[in-house]
Formats: sequence, structure tokens, C-alpha cells
Amino acid sequence: MAERGLKASTEGIAKANQALIRNSLNKTALARDLGLSRATVTNFFRLIPIDRLNFEEICKRLDLNWQEIVDIPVCKSHIEEHQNTKSKSFDFVGREDAIAHLESLVWQGVKVIGIYGKGGVGKTTLAKEFFKKIGLSDWEIELPIQPQDITPIEEELKRFLYPDFKGDIKHDFMTMIKELKDKLKIQKIYVFIDNLESALDGKGKFIEAHGRYVELLRVLADRDVQSVTLITSREPLKDSKVTVEAFPLPGLDEESWINFFNRHNIETGSLAFREMHKAYGGNAKAMEILCGAIRLVPYKGDLEVYWQDNKGDLLIEKDLEDLVSSQFARLKQTDAEAYKLLYRMGVYRYQIFPHVPTIAIMCLLWDIPEERRERVIKSLQDRFLVELEEDGFRKIRYSLHPVIRAEAISRLKLEGESSDDLVLSMKKHIDKILASDDNLQDFLTWVNRKSVSVSDEVDTEYKPVILRAYYFETGFPFTIYKNFIMGLLGLKSPKKHPGYYIDKPLKLDRAIISVFLSTPAHINGVVIDQNGNVAEMDYVRDFNINVCANASDPNLKLFLQKLKHLLPDPAMQRELRQKWWQQNGKVWLGYMLETIYKVNL
Repeated sequence: MAERGLKASTEGIAKANQALIRNSLNKTALARDLGLSRATVTNFFRLIPIDRLNFEEICKRLDLNWQEIVDIPVCKSHIEEHQNTKSKSFDFVGREDAIAHLESLVWQGVKVIGIYGKGGVGKTTLAKEFFKKIGLSDWEIELPIQPQDITPIEEELKRFLYPDFKGDIKHDFMTMIKELKDKLKIQKIYVFIDNLESALDGKGKFIEAHGRYVELLRVLADRDVQSVTLITSREPLKDSKVTVEAFPLPGLDEESWINFFNRHNIETGSLAFREMHKAYGGNAKAMEILCGAIRLVPYKGDLEVYWQDNKGDLLIEKDLEDLVSSQFARLKQTDAEAYKLLYRMGVYRYQIFPHVPTIAIMCLLWDIPEERRERVIKSLQDRFLVELEEDGFRKIRYSLHPVIRAEAISRLKLEGESSDDLVLSMKKHIDKILASDDNLQDFLTWVNRKSVSVSDEVDTEYKPVILRAYYFETGFPFTIYKNFIMGLLGLKSPKKHPGYYIDKPLKLDRAIISVFLSTPAHINGVVIDQNGNVAEMDYVRDFNINVCANASDPNLKLFLQKLKHLLPDPAMQRELRQKWWQQNGKVWLGYMLETIYKVNL
């Protein structure tokens, strides 16, 4: 088991400072004597947790008993951990950093922590494991799925404050709240509130019937109380009256899945395993369900055969289907507009274009008032139902995990909106926007002429339709980028269509086109293989030889030469170059696209 950091108590540091004087030492000399960094010793005296062994060595050098110096709550937890040698649950994997972060928040004095994340990501399991380390929770409130089934907070308070009282308690709510606060000022209590989203209205506020939970949380968040509270929820609490430290919980990484499956004697060395982990986004519950299914007949532990049979239906396991379906059902109940957007997002083919820009999401909201569209998108973000990524211009792009997309497609059909009808509605909305903007009309005309002329003038394999797609992809981001820079300089941006700005480098530097127009897919100049990785293609390697030489603009040539030096050495082994591209390719290509734009500012 990994050791945890320790920090000194206030009284312990007073003794340590006295020991420094007694031993004729200062912090620099102490660090030098022990072979530790000055930062480690400084953290010790600043009450910041440090490695246990370092903590003990410092105390030993100062002739102090480390158990008398360490912060008492941490000491108790540490001694229980090592004397009782309680191991964590067999199936609990990959959350060491999360546990450490929660401990750090508690040491910093945070009173209420909200563990937020999508269903099945492991919020409840993490909270329970955390309490095992610091002492089991003294008060646990588990909220059922349906709001009408939630026990009134008054009853929860009575059970906690008067556990042995059998009769009817006449105290009113505010009297009990005051008693709770007085008790928490003198007694350290760990509180666990599970599935808080059941009491929320979909906008982060408590529904009226359970509004008194606000008063409970205000007490639990008070600086003077000795309690520590963990909340789990699929949706964040947004109430200005309550202070909650948000802790978004991501899916488990691939290594954690490997550890879990290996513990159950399932081989994980195949590409099928990596595909499975990616498809389910590292979801902890999916990991458990899939592991159980793979161990049963007819697969008997053969993950590759299971994946080959079932990868076309990611929700084939009933428990998984119920998990995802429940999130859609709640969204439909609490935020109909966000629900509509989520299932409509299933129309995009993310296996070809992993992320789509904001404008593509806005096109799905043609029947939502414009002033509410940003809020609808934010609603999905808050529920962790969409994935976000920044492009080279700090613009957000969106995607759906394959599992969420599978349910979105199902819901799209269920709600009576076919893909064809959806695309037609989107087109009508886009046409309406284009018809009202002379600049866009000029740009469309320019793109059509340009794509035909480039195909005729340049010896290229690319058809006009591909070139048009390229100009659309580069033209609009450039206009945004240029206007942003000119705004910073206090200059007024001329009202000219995007083609005016991107015409020169694309016309004069034909070698640039081949870098960005690629197969099987390109997005903002990012070259992607079928697995979503940036691959080193021949024309990208030729950048070292051809592109810089063919650049006719001197400024552009200078920028390209700088980019050239960032590339891996062509003499490097192919495997190493491929690894470089997988790790750095998207960033490098983003720099290149940005370089072309900068030259024409």
C-alpha cells in the first residue's frame, strides 16, 4: 500500500522550533544534514503534508517523537492503517491520486466536498474508500432515485441527534439545526450524502420539497464545525448560500482497467482491450459489468472474442443500458431542451470527426431561442454528458462518448426525429443565416471560384469539393483569430470575407495545401488515422525537404523554418518518429495552421 503524507500539528511545530534552537540548527542546515530539499523542510514547518519517511527523519534528527508532532487526526488514521494493516477493497483500483487530493482538501480545512461525475464513474465507491482511510462516516444520508421517496431532512436530523429516543420528538427544524451546529463544534463527525442530484431541480438548486437541505449544508460548511462532509452527485450543486468544493471525477485510466481485469484473470494485452476502454470512457461501473460478462459462458475470460461479438452494440449488457438510459431519462424530466440537444448530437459521426465545433452544436438548436442556447450547452457540460476539447484557437469543440452516442441515436428515433429530417432542419436554419449576411454570401462565391481554379491551375489529386471543405475549415477560424488580435490592439477590423485573408498563402504556397488536405480525415489541419491518432504521413515528412523551399512569402518561409526545427530527425527510427507524431502531432499541426494565419495579420 502506498504511504501517505503526514503534517505536523500546531503544537508539534512549536516543539520542533524549540528543538531547532536547542540543536543549534536552522532549516537550511537541517535539510543539508538529512539530504533533503529545502522545500521539504520548509513544508514541514509550514504544516504542509510531506512524505512519511521524511517526516520521521526530521523528527528523529530533532530528537522528537514523530507521533507527538504529527497532526492528531492524521496520526490516528495513519496508525490504524499500519497497525491494523487494513487493505482497500479488492476491486478498488486507480484512485490513489483522488484519495490524496481529498485528503489534501481536508487538511486545508475544506468542510464540504462535492464529488461530481457521470453515472457509474465511481463517485460513491471513492467516497466510501476515503472514509475507510480516515474513519467510517458517522452520518450517512443516501438519497433514492425518485424525489418523492426522499426522507425529509427533519427525520434524518432526528435519527442522528436522538438515536436512542423511541418516542415522538417535538423539536422544530431550526431548533434541531442549532443543536447539530453546537454538537459539530465540539465533536469531529464525518458526513456522507450520496446521490444528491435526486433532490435537485436540474439547474443546481434544491427542489422546493427539500429546500431545507440548504440549511443543513450551511451548518456543515461552517468554519467553526469539526465535521467533514462528502457529497456525491451527477449534477453540481449551485446555490450561493452554500460553499461546496467541487471535485469532478474523471473515468479510470487504462492502467486501472488493466489492474482490475488482471485481478480477475482476464488478459488485457490486445488492441481489443484498448478499444473497449476508450469506447466506455474508463467508466468504473462499465468495467465491472463487462468483466462479469466476459467471465461467463460462452466467453470464459476471452476478452477479444467478447469484443468481436459485441462491439457493434455497446449497450448489449442490460445493466449498462439501464445506467445510460437513466441519465437520459432524468435529463428529459429536468431539462427538456438539453435532452433534445443531447439526442440530436447523435446525428454526427464522431468516429470520422472526433470533435465538432460550437457552430455545429448551435445548428442543432434552431428551435431554441437564441438567448438560451449557451445555457442549454452548459447544462450538458455540467452533467458530464458531452466531452470538450480546445482547438488551436482556444475554441471549444464537442463530442460524445460512443456509449452516450449509442443511446442518443436510439432516443433520436424514439422521439420521432429521423436523421434526414434533422439534417434538413439544420440546413434550413443555416440557409436562413447565410441569406442575411452579405459577407458570407461573398465568401461562398469566392470559395466556389477558388476551389475550381486551384483544381485547374495546380496539379493536384484533390477534387473541388474537398478544396471547398478545406477553405471553409480554415477561413472562418482565421477571421475569428484576426478580429481577436485587432481587438487587442484597439484596431477596427475591416469587414471583408474570410477568403480575403487566406487567399494569398494558399494561392502562392501550394505545398501548404498538401499538408492540410489529407486522408482519411482532417480537422483544422489535424491529420488523423482510423484510431483517432495523428500519424506521420509521407507528405508531412516531406515538410523537411519541400514545404520550406516552396514557400514564396519570406515571412512565411521564416516561420516554416522555425517549425521545421520542431520536427523529429528524419534519420530517427520510424517507430520513434511515429511515437513522436502520436504524442505531438496535433499540437505541431495546430502551430502550423496558426503560423499561416499570423503571417497575414
